[in-house]
Amino acid sequence: MRLLALVVCLLALQQPQLALAHAKPQVQSPTANSVVSEVKEIRLQFSERLEPAFCTLNVFSEDGKKLILDKPQINDKTLVVPLPDNLAKGRYTVKWSVVSVDGHRTKSSYQFTFK
Repeated sequence: MRLLALVVCLLALQQPQLALAHAKPQVQSPTANSVVSEVKEIRLQFSERLEPAFCTLNVFSEDGKKLILDKPQINDKTLVVPLPDNLAKGRYTVKWSVVSVDGHRTKSSYQFTFK
C-alpha cells in the first residue's frame, strides 16, 4: 500500500502544473504619476501572457472625456495603444483590464501628466 502511495505521489509531481496567477503590470510607459514632454503610446508589460480578446485599455483626459483610441495591440505579455499625435497637454488617466491566459482578470488605473 505504501508503495502504491509513493508511486501516485511521484506521478503527481511529474505532471505539469497549471500556473494560476494574475497578470500584474511589470513595466508602464509612461509611468504612474510621471510628467512627460513626449508620449506616443501607452505600453504595459505584464507578468503573465495575455488573452487578447479580453483586454481593454482606455485613456481619459482630466475633464473626464474618453479619448478615441485604436484597439490595444497585444503581443504575449505586452499591451500597446498608440496615442493621437495631437494629444493636448494635461493630466490623463489610464484604465486597463486584462485577462491572463489562465483566465484571471486584473484591472487598475493610473495617471500621468503630459506637459
